[in-house]
Amino acid sequence: MRWSKSLIAAGMLAAVMGATADAGVNPLSLYAGAGYAKETNTGAPGGSVGFVAGATVDAVVVRMGAEVGYDLLGSATVNTTKSTLSLIPVTAQLYYGLPLPEGTVKPWLTVGAGPYSQRVKVEPSGLPSTTINSSKLGFNLGAGVDLAPPATGWKFGLDGRFHVIGKDSKIGSTESTKVLTLMVRLYLM
Repeated sequence: MRWSKSLIAAGMLAAVMGATADAGVNPLSLYAGAGYAKETNTGAPGGSVGFVAGATVDAVVVRMGAEVGYDLLGSATVNTTKSTLSLIPVTAQLYYGLPLPEGTVKPWLTVGAGPYSQRVKVEPSGLPSTTINSSKLGFNLGAGVDLAPPATGWKFGLDGRFHVIGKDSKIGSTESTKVLTLMVRLYLM
């Protein structure tokens, strides 16, 4: 059953790519980026770096894509035990480009959902460390802008997103995990 859904999705993607390719436009975009990630829950550590990579394909009204990231959410030390939090989101994304005249600035809105793998590494002083991994369904909402300065051939983007991941007692979470990410991305094609 899982394979049949994948084949249907691949067929739909190929049809969309074929339709836009006939129009003389490269419908596929690949990107990589880096930025800042911060858990916004009360008592969360200070935040740290985040990385993202993804691909999108232009459809008739929206762009569809898939994205994977790694967000190091920071460390906190309580007494003599250090805890480090990280997050790996793997999401399907929909992007809606705001209707503006053709130009170098293209603002957009996005929504996405998928599995978020949360990791907590606990390092008690003088004892071996332990790592707890858990995956929960999450979603994100965000906005961004793509910039393509004329005559450079480069395209980059800026975006901010708010992620919500279901609560998980396995990692000691008593409420949904909420994360803010701010990223700069470079489009590779």
